Amino acid sequence: MFYIFSYGSQEVNRGVTAVHDCGETFSGIHEEMDKVSGMIQEVSAAAEQISASSQEVTATVEQLSHIASGASENAQSVAAASEEQLATMEEISASAAALSHMVQELLELMGKFKV
Repeated sequence: MFYIFSYGSQEVNRGVTAVHDCGETFSGIHEEMDKVSGMIQEVSAAAEQISASSQEVTATVEQLSHIASGASENAQSVAAASEEQLATMEEISASAAALSHMVQELLELMGKFKV
C-alpha cells in the first residue's frame, strides 16, 4: 500500500510540475502575444503616418498641377502679346520707311525751287 501512496505522490508531483511548466509556457506565450500586439500597433501607426504623408503629397502635386496650368496660360498670353507687339513694330517700321521715302521726295521737290 505504501507503494501506491508513493506512486500516487510521484504522479501528483509530476502533475504539479506539468501544471507549473504549462503555466510558464502560457506566460511566455502571453508575453510574446503582447510583443506582437505592440508591433502591430507600431505598424498601424506607421501606416497611418504614411497615409497622411501620401495625402499631403497628393495635395501638393495637385497644387503644382494648378500652378503649372496657370503658368502655361500666362505663357500663352505673353506669347500672344509678343506677337501683337511684333506686328505693331513691323507696322511702325513700314510707316517710318514710307515717311522716309516721302521726305526724300519732298526734298527733291524742294530742291527744284530756287529761292
